[in-house]
Amino acid sequence: VGTLSPAEQILYNYWMLMLMLLEMGLPWAVIDEFTPDEISMVLAVLAAKKEREQEKEARQQNFAQMRR
Repeated sequence: VGTLSPAEQILYNYWMLMLMLLEMGLPWAVIDEFTPDEISMVLAVLAAKKEREQEKEARQQNFAQMRR
């Protein structure tokens, strides 16, 4: 991205976050109404969900290897 000013970094991070939430299927009208605390909560829940999915996948792979 190159050298960004602090203001540009904040703006860049903001829009990256907005795009991530949109890609996850949240409608813009909902995202636009979120408070910073709500955004943090949504991100924490999504991260926990992703972690659970990865753990489940790892367990399935381990089980499959044990059956060989």
